[in-house]
Amino acid sequence: MKRYLGFDCGNSSIRTVVGSFDGEQLALEVIAQVPNREYRGIGYDHWDILAIFHELLKGMKTACDTYPDIESFGISTWGIDFGLLGPSGELLGNPLCYRNTHGAEGMKDLSTEELDTLFNATGIQNLPMNTLYQLLGIRTLLSEYYEQANALLLTPDLLNYMLTGERNSEVSIASTTQLIDMRSRTYAETVFSTTNLRKDLYAPLLPHKAVRGVLKKELAELYHIPRLQAISVPSHDTAAAVLSVPTEEEHVAFISSGTWSLIGTELPDPLINETVQRLGFSNEGGALDTITLLKNSCGMHIL
Repeated sequence: MKRYLGFDCGNSSIRTVVGSFDGEQLALEVIAQVPNREYRGIGYDHWDILAIFHELLKGMKTACDTYPDIESFGISTWGIDFGLLGPSGELLGNPLCYRNTHGAEGMKDLSTEELDTLFNATGIQNLPMNTLYQLLGIRTLLSEYYEQANALLLTPDLLNYMLTGERNSEVSIASTTQLIDMRSRTYAETVFSTTNLRKDLYAPLLPHKAVRGVLKKELAELYHIPRLQAISVPSHDTAAAVLSVPTEEEHVAFISSGTWSLIGTELPDPLINETVQRLGFSNEGGALDTITLLKNSCGMHIL
């Protein structure tokens, strides 16, 4: 029996799940589930990343006490949002929530031609909540954060850094930034030349199944748990959900419904053209070099 630990961190809850695999069947057990939400700060809504980090450690402790043979862990969260680190490696502040208006502020001065260029360079729909536009808004409205930042880590990458000390990312979560050319799965030079954003903030991309780091020695000793390996899984929760669809057929449509509903299909390569842009679809990163061609729709947000 092989056992693995998964963290599913969404806008409304944080789940710790143990997966047990006997070579043929996978059984999932929810070890812990606690609420998550954004909090109003002085002028913006923020995520309480320290509380999320604490809940992950609590869940890891409970899981390892229950199943001492757990081999590794992976983290998936919502996309787009991020933390900024200063030169010391400490957070400059709690991550901003995409529901703020700073993304719309960052997007409003771009021309139609520039927005077309950014879509064509990435395959990602122009949405004000994307990391790209949040950064443009921060550059204008919160310039001290932008100027002092030494690194940007998306939510699952930030949590992995807090657990292991390693700074890296992978393409499914990185694709939600609209900074990646989804043809090559690398950072898009056109985006930086069009927006004049800094190019020095972003983490290197690791392939899925690679080791992202090992639980810090001081955390393992503090919580009396093994130094588990962190594995590069699809760390965007939508990509993880699509991977779990129970079919081996090639042409399948999916609806992944949480705070948002994501409607789409899985492709081997991105589909970047005028029709895709007009209909509001994005070419997000999927598991193992696939593309999840999808669009946002209403989900459970109102609830």
